[in-house]
Order: sequence, then C-alpha cells, then structure tokens
Amino acid sequence: MSPIARTVYLYGLYLIVAGLVFLLLPGWFGPLFGVGPEDRGWLRLIGLLIADLGLFYSFIGRYDHEPLCRLTVFARVGVAIVSALLVFSGSVPKPFLLLGLIDLAGAIWTQLQPAKRRSTWR
Repeated sequence: MSPIARTVYLYGLYLIVAGLVFLLLPGWFGPLFGVGPEDRGWLRLIGLLIADLGLFYSFIGRYDHEPLCRLTVFARVGVAIVSALLVFSGSVPKPFLLLGLIDLAGAIWTQLQPAKRRSTWR
C-alpha cells in the first residue's frame, strides 16, 4: 500500500467508526450538535451515510487506487469549506466546524504524501 493510499484507508476507518457512533449512540453527540431527542433520527441517518462513505474510502485506500485517493483531497477540502460557511452563517452549531477541520487535516495529510508512481499514460 502506498503512503497516499494508507492515509485514505485510515481515514476511511475513522469515518466508519465515527459513522457507527453517530448511528448507534446519537445521544452522545445530540447535545453537542444542538440536536434534541426528537431529531436524533437525523443523526442516525447521517451516521449511516458517514459509515458508508468510510467503506468507500477504506476500499479505495486498501486497493491503492491513487487517482481516487487524490480526488478525496478535493472532496475533503470542500467539506471543510462548506462546514465553515454553514457555521459562520449561523446555519449550524459551532461544533460542526470541528468536523470540517478534521476533514481538512486529513486532506492535507493525504496531499503531502508522495505519489507511488507516475503513469506514462496520458
């Protein structure tokens, strides 16, 4: 597994664990994110989607698909930007900024990894 693929694989595992926590234990994060007991079903749904995305990321990393690993950098930077915009506009509570910062840190970590190989195909 190349260094870039390893970062995406590990990030995928993080997403799976985080998603399962949101799915199975929404009461832990509900108060932090301003979600009352009546709306915790939404946290469960978000957890399912996060865990599902984590499966894709871990698969991409495990099988060393470098172009998709590079693509995740753009996706994670996008999540960080949109999270910041939503927090600063007052649309979502401030703890959502932490999730965006985690995505940004993961994107930077992946981007800094050396390429496995350069293809001669154009």
